[in-house]
Amino acid sequence: MSNETPPPIPASAQAPAETSLAARLTNVFVAPGEVFSEVKTSPVRHSNWIVAALIFILLSWCSAGVMMSQESIRHSFADMQEQAMQKKFQKLIDEKKMTQAQADQTIAAASKITGVIYTVAAFVGPVVGGAIAPFLGGFILWGVGTLIFRRPFDYLKAVESSGLTMVVSGLGVLVKGLLCAALGTMFASPGLVLLVRPYDPTNLLHSFLLAFDFFAIWSTVLSGIALAKLSEVSFVKAFAWVAAITVIIVGGMVTLGWAAQHFAPK
Repeated sequence: MSNETPPPIPASAQAPAETSLAARLTNVFVAPGEVFSEVKTSPVRHSNWIVAALIFILLSWCSAGVMMSQESIRHSFADMQEQAMQKKFQKLIDEKKMTQAQADQTIAAASKITGVIYTVAAFVGPVVGGAIAPFLGGFILWGVGTLIFRRPFDYLKAVESSGLTMVVSGLGVLVKGLLCAALGTMFASPGLVLLVRPYDPTNLLHSFLLAFDFFAIWSTVLSGIALAKLSEVSFVKAFAWVAAITVIIVGGMVTLGWAAQHFAPK
């Protein structure tokens, strides 16, 4: 009987080494392709999207706390609301259907209610977003890969990948909050909107520039990389689909918000 040892298994045939959760969360920034390749070949790990969502929530809360601690931001928000409501009531005042005193009383009451709603939304919104975004984003990745590319993969792998990108989104929210605090306005983000002064919330172009900032584009690129790895297609093809869907969804929401502001006074 021969005592020769069997030849070593080639590296390409060995199972890919698994990294720690901390390493995956870090590598999303520096080596996203490796992270999403690992997600594809590894068992489903819910910790990927759960921890990333928690990080997103915590960073969003920090951002909200920074913004609400600035007196200038609170005043600018209140002034903008008062001006919008005054514009709506001015026609009634001109027609003698309302006095200025009644308008002032209504505006003051509405400002208090809006302030409470904004505070609650600033802390509840990230929780809702953190819980929904991984599954919604995962459904988009899974749908494109399975139905359009005809390269089916596990839906939960798409949820993991979508969830991991929320680390970048959370950092973007924090940077936005710091920018808003530094500039004394709610309408600031790390993108071309910084070149717009003054910002006009009723201007559709300004709203688009505010929504599509550097981190929004970065997150879209990461989703394209994730789809490319999960579906085993080219990045260009995957990114084109993800970018188109993102523009349709986010652009549609921005347009609806602009339309509500633009046509409400009429």
